[in-house]
Amino acid sequence: MLPNLFFLKEKFNGSESIAIFTGLIFCVVASFILLSIISYINKYLFLLINCLLYIINSGASYFQLFYKVIISPTIILSVFHTDINETTELINATFISWFFFVGILPCCILIIARFKLSDINISFKRSIKVISVAFIILLIGIMLIGKSLTSLRRITNNLPSFLPYSYIVAIKNYYIISNIDIKTEDITKLHSSSIESSDEMNVVIIIGESSRSDRWHINGYPRETSPRLDSTHNLVSFKEAYSLATETSGGVTSIMQNSSYKNYSSFISIFNELKFDTHWISNQGTKYERITSIAKEANSSLFSDEIRSSSKLGNSYDEDLLPFVEYAIATNPSSKQKLIIVHTNGSHRLYDFRYPPEFKKFQPTCIGNDSFYSVNECTDITKLNNSYDNTILYTDFFLSEVIKLFKNTKTLLIFVSDHGESLGEKGVFAHSYPLNSAPNEQTHIPLMFWASDKWLQDENAKLKFNNIILRKNKKVDQSYIFHSVLDCSGVKSSIIEKDKSLCQ
Repeated sequence: MLPNLFFLKEKFNGSESIAIFTGLIFCVVASFILLSIISYINKYLFLLINCLLYIINSGASYFQLFYKVIISPTIILSVFHTDINETTELINATFISWFFFVGILPCCILIIARFKLSDINISFKRSIKVISVAFIILLIGIMLIGKSLTSLRRITNNLPSFLPYSYIVAIKNYYIISNIDIKTEDITKLHSSSIESSDEMNVVIIIGESSRSDRWHINGYPRETSPRLDSTHNLVSFKEAYSLATETSGGVTSIMQNSSYKNYSSFISIFNELKFDTHWISNQGTKYERITSIAKEANSSLFSDEIRSSSKLGNSYDEDLLPFVEYAIATNPSSKQKLIIVHTNGSHRLYDFRYPPEFKKFQPTCIGNDSFYSVNECTDITKLNNSYDNTILYTDFFLSEVIKLFKNTKTLLIFVSDHGESLGEKGVFAHSYPLNSAPNEQTHIPLMFWASDKWLQDENAKLKFNNIILRKNKKVDQSYIFHSVLDCSGVKSSIIEKDKSLCQ
């Protein structure tokens, strides 16, 4: 509890603090119940677990508070690979004081208190009463918060923010990532590659989630769901783009890999070979082994738990990715060429959880301001469509914010969704239909290209972008992305199929 309070004030402010602080109380009560049970089973095990938590929490909270470190699989990797010299460099008077007062001293007080209390006769019935009261408090709190499903979601989403859950989740994800061993061959061994220019450039790929082409105003939808992109210069939207899968794993791999070399690595490997600084930034977790395996190809990879634990909103909205995109731009300044891949939550069910309240333009939606509902029973077509359209409006905002970050740089940006979404047409909802029988709504996806003014100052790049404009009415699918990303970026390789490059 104590280490969490030190950075709670710094991390959250305003009305959000109430929900987050409530979440912290829930964590404390739940932990109390668990530790109480352990205490009555074996007092030595209880002391061992608590002292370990105090000591580890003191170190973790020190770096969170003073260095603004986010406990993530990347940090866990760094810890496991830090040698003794690097460790001693981190030890100073402040760290020693913090470690003593937040870690060692509470542990000593607990040991003394526990052995003092051991002489007091605490009956088993009284122990059960204490645990039962704590459990009832926890249930009442959940029921009260449950009146607002959004508030409950914010609390559960912020569990990774609290110690010890932050590093427990990070260690879990570290081992998930480390143990993924999908056998793929290195695609760079098949074909040699080169780059036309060594000038500074950014290639940005934003992968949407469950986004339908026909729900974008820029593609002809009557509702104004894309007001920002509608007025964005140098942006081309393909109205006839289709996915090669109806679920996330298949859709993302179809975007990232060459369809003729499915057992080989993605185009990230080619950019790595060409000395690009490569980043994977995801607002989704590590549950998709194929996607996580591709993400591992990048120089750095970041997933939703890290994003969520750093969020000031108490949720995992896609805009929480923006600081990490900025960091990817600024990090490793010696590398002039960067590939940044951003995997969003986009328009995935439940739709109302994908955007902040200020984007609730189309109403009524599935979730009201203060009503609890069964999450799988929103089949009111009007409400469902309003909720979904709000996610497109928010994605439009997110894309425009990413474009702002790169406006004054030499950048090519591509936005493409993993698959589409059914919204009750013919009684079908969501996605994941077999591809050969999937409705059009689940495969018709948005595909957009944006180039900065600085990108278009290069004559060769401008010629390629003009070719994109000429082909915007062409019917394409996700297999075009692999070849277009490489060719449009100026990569020269025999692996590029020219007829599948939208820059030719």
